[in-house]
Amino acid sequence: MKVAPLILGSLASLCAMTVGSAKSTDHLGKVTAGDSDAFAFASTSPPKSFTDYVVFDLTSSLDISETLMAFGVNNLVVDLQEKIGGVWTTEEVAATPTSYDFGDLSSGKWRLDITGKTAGVSGSDSSLFGHLNVAAVPEPGTLAMFLAGAGLLGVYQWRRRHKSAEQPISGGAA
Repeated sequence: MKVAPLILGSLASLCAMTVGSAKSTDHLGKVTAGDSDAFAFASTSPPKSFTDYVVFDLTSSLDISETLMAFGVNNLVVDLQEKIGGVWTTEEVAATPTSYDFGDLSSGKWRLDITGKTAGVSGSDSSLFGHLNVAAVPEPGTLAMFLAGAGLLGVYQWRRRHKSAEQPISGGAA
């Protein structure tokens, strides 16, 4: 019977998320490399348009991607915006809103604008569950060292092949 309180608690959380689902914001704070920050939005409203925001701060350049699972949502669009001079400016629109890699982002304040329309009849349920995945961006010097090492290995293999091709095959001539 311990399952019942868990289910009731989950339902209460879901109901709490539905209040004010017209424009809700999830603040993730500062995100760092290796993070996979989750966010969720839900609504039990009749079909209508919605906009939800996921706000996060970057203290250094990081590779950002998002993954969404949407249930009961039509016309899903995800915009990446940066706050520049106090104004949110669209930087990129996800071509595939359910899974998209925005690439390397510089430090600053960023926001995902998630828009769509709840589907179904009056009182239908719609929900979005997502992850903001954060990976470190390699330093330019790291990439240069990697390429230099690969080049040296290529030269080594080339010299080794040509050196062995020049050596005569020793036979038993007497």
